Amino acid sequence: MPLKGELVHSWYVKTESATPLQLPRYWNTPLDLSMAGWMALRKKWDGAIAKRAKMGRALTPAAAKAYKSFLDSPYRKVVFDLKNKVHVPRPSAVGATSLKECLVAELKMHIDPAHLSLRFGDGPFYHLMVRQFEVTEARNGNAT
Repeated sequence: MPLKGELVHSWYVKTESATPLQLPRYWNTPLDLSMAGWMALRKKWDGAIAKRAKMGRALTPAAAKAYKSFLDSPYRKVVFDLKNKVHVPRPSAVGATSLKECLVAELKMHIDPAHLSLRFGDGPFYHLMVRQFEVTEARNGNAT
């Protein structure tokens, strides 16, 4: 539980509603880790491209194909068990009955945070945004 004065963040999606929809707090870490993993790969590619450019060379054909594949697939799926309110890190290890209680969220990554988006199941993509705030008090295990 966050302490008074601590900085915390929450993820929101901008839907058709005038007010952004706050995502459950237990979604924070899985979303953060998915984004961090994608950014690490992006940084690796940027470094490889810069290194080759410094030598006056382009990526090898195989590397260029892999880089194009990376750019063409900016999606990351994150599975949440709605009944138990937890992230499912390895959905393939969960039984079919348990998966019925799950929601698959799909992140569309982008280097510019203003272009991050999220969809639920096969629905439309919604703009994803984060808000950071300072905890002013803690009530019933929830920060406000």
